Amino acid sequence: MAVNQLISTNLAAIATFKNERRKERQREGIKAARKGGKYLGRRTVIDKKLISQVQNLKENKNLSVTEIAKLTERGRTTIYKVLKQQLNYVPFNRLVKNDK
Repeated sequence: MAVNQLISTNLAAIATFKNERRKERQREGIKAARKGGKYLGRRTVIDKKLISQVQNLKENKNLSVTEIAKLTERGRTTIYKVLKQQLNYVPFNRLVKNDK
C-alpha cells in the first residue's frame, strides 16, 4: 500500500512538472512570435460592412439585437459589441445612443 502511494505521488509530481514546463515553453513561443509579428490571435468578424449594416438596421429600421443578428447571420454578442464599441450605444434597459 505504501509503495503504491509513493509511486502515484511520484507520477503525479512528474506529470505536474511536465505540464508546467510545457506551459512555460508555450508562453515563450507566443512571446517570440509576437515579437516577430506572427502571433495575431483570432481574427475578428467585425468589419466596416457589418458596422454599416448594423447601424442601418438599428437606426433606420429600429430592429432588436436578435433581429439584426438573424439578418446579418452573426451572433447577438457580436451585434452588442458593434453597437457598444463601434456605434457608441449604451445599455439602458434597451440600447440607447450615447450622445456624449
